[in-house]
Amino acid sequence: MGAWGTGIFEDDRTCDVQDDFNELLDRGQSVEEATALLLGGYLAEVEEFEDEERQAEESLVYIALAALQLRHRTLQESIRERTLALLNQGGDLSYWEEAKKKDYEQRKTVLEELKRKLMKGSL
Repeated sequence: MGAWGTGIFEDDRTCDVQDDFNELLDRGQSVEEATALLLGGYLAEVEEFEDEERQAEESLVYIALAALQLRHRTLQESIRERTLALLNQGGDLSYWEEAKKKDYEQRKTVLEELKRKLMKGSL
């Protein structure tokens, strides 16, 4: 995974999810339909990874989808619950353990902010 910042959409996986999500919406899919289609494809892809990496990659998919649903004010309970569960397990922080402490802490803060928003159910 390539990352160029600590924000939600500042890595390859979440950018891909966002681009695919927006493309599906542009084609007339609803947020719920786009989410279902993307989950099927991305989670199948994530299954190829080993345990810790699989969790981090799955977290990135759910983090992106949750943020996008919040943006569109259509947060599905299943997405909210799974994202919160993954965030409670550390999300993608395993990817940031070898980064500079400052970057790790910034990413942790970004994930904590998303968690707060998910707990409130709004952006």
